[in-house]
Amino acid sequence: MFIETTPSDTSLSIERSLLAERIKVDVTVNAVSDHIITPFVKALIREGYAVKRHKGGSSILSQCSICRQGYVHTMIKDDVESEHCPHCRNACNNNHGKLT
Repeated sequence: MFIETTPSDTSLSIERSLLAERIKVDVTVNAVSDHIITPFVKALIREGYAVKRHKGGSSILSQCSICRQGYVHTMIKDDVESEHCPHCRNACNNNHGKLT
């Protein structure tokens, strides 16, 4: 059983719209933003998650154990770490294959 993760469709839609608006105002935003990853992570943050970061400040990323795409973000909410894939929208635990 795979667990579909947040963000909700509503939060994701809001963040996609906000990104589109930022690009209209400043086209350089398009060069440094990904149309899948950026809204996904921002929607998770909107829903109360924090991005887990390396000491240098970069996000902790890994490969999804479900769809094998990159850019799985390690997130923290309510002192619980979980990994979230922007490509298949599943919460996954790369050490155990899925979050239970």
